[in-house]
Amino acid sequence: MLNRCTLQLFYERRDYVSSNIISNQLQDLNRQLGFNYIIEELNDPKSRYIKANASRSDSKGIIFNFPYAESYSVLMFSNCHVALLFSLPVPTLVRMWGMVAFNEDPDYIIIFDRFRGLLNWQYNYYFFYSADFRLTSIILYTDISSNDISIVCNTCTPPQQIRYPSYRNILFQKLFPIKHSTLPEFSKQYRRLMKNMNQHRIRFNSITTKFWNIPCSLKHCGLETSQTTCPVSELMERLNFTVSKSNQNTVGYASSNGIYSAIQLNEKFAMPGLILRDSWMRYGAEYRKVGYITFALPTELNANALLKIFDVLSFSILIFFGVCSSLIIFMNKKFVFAPVMWTISIFLQQGTNLVIKSGEAKATRVRVSMTYLVIIIWLFNSFFVGSIFSGEFFCLFTSNRLPQLPKNLGELVQAKNIEMLTMSTTAGETDEGVSSLKETVIPQILEGYNHSQEFTQRLSDLKVKVKWFRNLNNFVLARWASSNKPLPINQTISQPSIFVLVDASFVLQEVESCFGVFKKYFIISNDEESFGTVLLPWVTTRSPFGVIFEEHMGYLTASGVYDNWGKNYQRFTFLQEVAAFHKSMENLGVPEKNYTNYFQKAVINRKDLVKEAHGNI
Repeated sequence: MLNRCTLQLFYERRDYVSSNIISNQLQDLNRQLGFNYIIEELNDPKSRYIKANASRSDSKGIIFNFPYAESYSVLMFSNCHVALLFSLPVPTLVRMWGMVAFNEDPDYIIIFDRFRGLLNWQYNYYFFYSADFRLTSIILYTDISSNDISIVCNTCTPPQQIRYPSYRNILFQKLFPIKHSTLPEFSKQYRRLMKNMNQHRIRFNSITTKFWNIPCSLKHCGLETSQTTCPVSELMERLNFTVSKSNQNTVGYASSNGIYSAIQLNEKFAMPGLILRDSWMRYGAEYRKVGYITFALPTELNANALLKIFDVLSFSILIFFGVCSSLIIFMNKKFVFAPVMWTISIFLQQGTNLVIKSGEAKATRVRVSMTYLVIIIWLFNSFFVGSIFSGEFFCLFTSNRLPQLPKNLGELVQAKNIEMLTMSTTAGETDEGVSSLKETVIPQILEGYNHSQEFTQRLSDLKVKVKWFRNLNNFVLARWASSNKPLPINQTISQPSIFVLVDASFVLQEVESCFGVFKKYFIISNDEESFGTVLLPWVTTRSPFGVIFEEHMGYLTASGVYDNWGKNYQRFTFLQEVAAFHKSMENLGVPEKNYTNYFQKAVINRKDLVKEAHGNI
C-alpha cells in the first residue's frame, strides 16, 4: 500500500535516551523499505518549518521572513505523500499552514490524538476557518488508544454552530470510520462523502448583475433557460451547497473568468511562503485576443465642392443645347417624337414600344437633318449630364465615403485628432477597479518577452494615449455618439467623428453590436494581428472543495455544456444594457419611447446587426 510513498513525520525530540534510537531507526527504514521517511524535527532551530513560522503572516497570507532557499524538498515522491502528525505538543494547525507555504500538499494527513479530548479546540478552529487552510489533503484521525481510523469531513454534515473553542461534540460528528484498508479506497469513500456538502456556504462574487437571481457569472447564462444553466448554479444542485458574498463561515470560494495582473498571479498561485494559496483551474479558462476597431462617421458634404462642377462654361453649354433642342422639338412635334422617345429610353436604359402610323409624318431632307441634329443634341446632353451625375455629383448624394484613416496601430497612436478608448475593468492591488488594458495587459506584454524597441515604444505610447471609461454602458455610448450629443460620461467630449476602441475581443463584439443598431458609424475592422492575448481563468480555493469543484467543472467542459451556455451571452448583454438605459431615463422622467424596437432588433435580427453596419462601407 505504501510502495514508493513518502511518509513525512512531524515530531519533537525529547530528552530521553531512546529518542536517538528512534531517529536512527527511522532513517534506516528509508534504505530497507519501498517508501521513504522525511523527518521534520520541530524543536530543531534549523528546521525549515521552524524558520518559516507560519503563525506569522501578513494580511495577504505571506509569511514574514520565509526561508526561500529551503522552500522545496527534493525528497518527496510524487505519486504518494502521507504526513503523520502527533498531538500534542505539536501545534497541528501551524504545521498544516507550513505545508501550504512550502507547496507540499500531502495526499493524506494522519493526525494521531494522543490525549483524547485535548485536540477539540484545534479542530473547532479548523472547522470555523476551514477556507483559510488551503490544503487539498484528505485528513484522517485516529485515537492511539484504538486501532480505528476515520475521515475528517467538515462538509459531510449540516453546518453547526460552534458554541465555544473546546466544544467536544463537533469533532465526533465529523468523523466517518473507514471500512477499507487501502489508500485508494480512502479516496473513493471521501469522494462519495463530498458529493453532498449539506448546504455549507461557498463564497462566490458575480462580477455582473444577476439575471433571474442566478448566482453565477452571466457570461454562461442563456436566454430562456433554467436556474441551473451556469457552472456554479449547476454544481449547487449537484453538490448541495449554497453561495454567499461574505467570507464568514465559508468552506471555500469560486471566482469566474477574470483578468489577473502579474502581481496578483504571483500572490495567488506562485509565491513561496504563501498560506492563502489558490488553485488555477485547468477547465473553463478563456483566451481573448486584444485588438482594436475603428469607428468613423462618413465625410461631410462640402457645398463648395458641389457647386464647383457648375462652372461658367458647363452652365452655358447646358443652357444653349437645352434651348436648341427644345426649339426644334417644338417646331417638329410629330416628326421628332419617335427619335426623342428613343433617345430618352436609351438614356434611361428602358425599352420603349413606339407605334408610328403611316402617313402621319412626311419625311423630307430638312426634317431628317433636324432629326439627326436633335438626336446628337440629346445624346450629347445625356452623356454630358450623365457623366456629371455618375461621378462626383452622384457620389455626393447617393453614397458615403470613408475619411482618410491611419493604416496601422502605430499610425493611430501618433494621430492627434483620433480618440482612443478602452472599457475593460479589473481589480487592482487595493481592490479598486483599474483599466485592464493600461494596468494589466500592456504591462504583462512588455514584461513577458524581449520585444523590439519600436513595439515597446508603440505600446508605451498607447498606454499614455488611450482613455479608460469605467463601467460605461455600451448601448449608451452607441446611442449618444450616434445622436450627435455629448457623451454622458464627460460633457466636454462631443461626438467624435473618428475614434478607436482598444480592448479584448468580447468587448469589441459587444460594442460593435450596439453601434450596428444605429448604423451611423462605419465599423472598420483591421487586418493586423492582435498585439496581445488575455487569459481569463476560473479560480477556486486550494482545498477539498476546490478539488471537487474543478473535477465537476471538467465534466461540464468535456461534455460541451459549458460552451453552449455562452452562446446567447452577447444577446442578453445587449438587452440588459438597453433595459438599464431605459430605466435610468425613466427615473429622470424622460423614458425612451421606442426602446422595445431595440429588443426586437436584438432578438430577431441579432446576427445581422454587425453585418449591416459593415455593409454601409
